[in-house]
Amino acid sequence: YKRVCLQTCLFTNVIVYKRGCLQTECLQTVIRSAFNQRRKTLKNSLRAIISEKILKELPIDASLRPENLSLADYVLISDAISK
Repeated sequence: YKRVCLQTCLFTNVIVYKRGCLQTECLQTVIRSAFNQRRKTLKNSLRAIISEKILKELPIDASLRPENLSLADYVLISDAISK
């Protein structure tokens, strides 16, 4: 868990610096929620923090597993929640 948390924090800082994410705490919540349960699709993992309607509006396939998304995809989700 410590290793995953450290990697998440490092990646979060890189994305925030390069792209200007709206909310770093929100991005960390999205990443943690996505990877919290094994073998779940993105739609099922993020059900508690983002509606299916908003997730469908994003250019991301909600049927993918969290490990198949890029960090930029997580920033998109985070920004959609932060608005």
